[in-house]
Amino acid sequence: SNTDSSAVRANINFGPDLPGWGVSLQKNDSKTLDALSNISRNEQNSTTLNYASQNWTTMLGYGLGKTRNSAYSVMDSDTTSWQYMLGRSFSDAAMANWSANVSLNTTLQNQQLLSGTSTRNVNYLLTFAGQRTGWGNLNLILANGLISRPTGQPDLKLRSAQLEAVHPLTPRSNAKIYVRDSRSNIGDPLLGLDERVAGAQYTCNF
Repeated sequence: SNTDSSAVRANINFGPDLPGWGVSLQKNDSKTLDALSNISRNEQNSTTLNYASQNWTTMLGYGLGKTRNSAYSVMDSDTTSWQYMLGRSFSDAAMANWSANVSLNTTLQNQQLLSGTSTRNVNYLLTFAGQRTGWGNLNLILANGLISRPTGQPDLKLRSAQLEAVHPLTPRSNAKIYVRDSRSNIGDPLLGLDERVAGAQYTCNF
């Protein structure tokens, strides 16, 4: 097969009139010709609006993708996606002894097959992170999501939570312990999976 592809990206800073604001534009295209002269095309376009300050960060993104394949046209589709992120930072700025951050990231993707069916993918990610000098890091990650199915079967849902702590032992080594509880493909008795994990990790840099 032979593939031609192109990618163009632009990052625009709004300058001192709107400090902290910027926008990113991206376009990716590819065309593949296989040995049987079948042609597949993929196009991805995205626009992202960003803002960052000392304590706040936020982002809103929109994407549009197109997939076409002459050999398998039943899967030709148009995909739209939205993404939003909001973060807040806290710190002991004067003493620099500790810092904390909380962020929420959400994504929504909808794939519309040209044959008439569609699927939807929704994800939420909530993260808490804290750091204190001499103590280490403590992170909590919560995830929630679902995938709809065009066959009329129940949506596949995801739930997970992970807690991890990292403690410095020496300037070059640290210890980490973590626990994770996740449930995936909730709603399907055949694909459903429950996972509970606990672990420890030692890291040393030479």
